[in-house]
Amino acid sequence: MSAWQIVKSGAISPPSGGAFDAAYFVRVVCGLATREVVVEFAAPSAVASFAYAEEVTRPFLQQEHPPDRLVVEPGGAVSVQTEQRRTS
Repeated sequence: MSAWQIVKSGAISPPSGGAFDAAYFVRVVCGLATREVVVEFAAPSAVASFAYAEEVTRPFLQQEHPPDRLVVEPGGAVSVQTEQRRTS
């Protein structure tokens, strides 16, 4: 199996609401498959950036299915979120 590769990233509004300072999408591709990983930074965050969103996504690029959502806590811990995101 080939690894996923990051092809694009950018800022988005935090889909989970006000508990997050910032959010970014990280678009990854593997062959013809494309996925977007949403990386949210819990408030208060001193490290929120698209470059850091890409950095925390990289460890998951060898997986068959990268996570849909990652959360970076204020202390820097990264967790994979599996519950459904709020839309409002």
